[in-house]
Amino acid sequence: MACATNLGKNAKIAIGTNKVARMTSFSLSVNQDSADISEFGTGWAEHCGTIQNWNASMDGFLYLDDTYQFNLHSIALSGGTISNLRFYENATDYWTSNTATVSASNATIESYSWNADVSGVVSFSMGVKGSGPVHRVAP
Repeated sequence: MACATNLGKNAKIAIGTNKVARMTSFSLSVNQDSADISEFGTGWAEHCGTIQNWNASMDGFLYLDDTYQFNLHSIALSGGTISNLRFYENATDYWTSNTATVSASNATIESYSWNADVSGVVSFSMGVKGSGPVHRVAP
């Protein structure tokens, strides 16, 4: 029986078309924020307008011998941004900053942590905040 959904084992994280080695998970969220226009004496909140934003988190096993994982770590430590970070949901479809709509769209690695356990391998987590739109590419 064929699966009607994407399998997580077929996902990947890439810089451009280059796979980042030893990555184990990611999540990506697109959010809607609105301005609170509630006034004193009201019992219910009122909101006006929306603005979108996106963020992501990713986890993997530390493997700095991989050029692309090393690049992610370098960007995290320098406080830089990356415009071609891709979150693949399968072999061809992925989410990335939409530089075609807003040329300055990118992602900033906002958090970076390592974890070492005597019974396992060293792992790390990164939190990413998008600037500008994100979009899904499905060739």
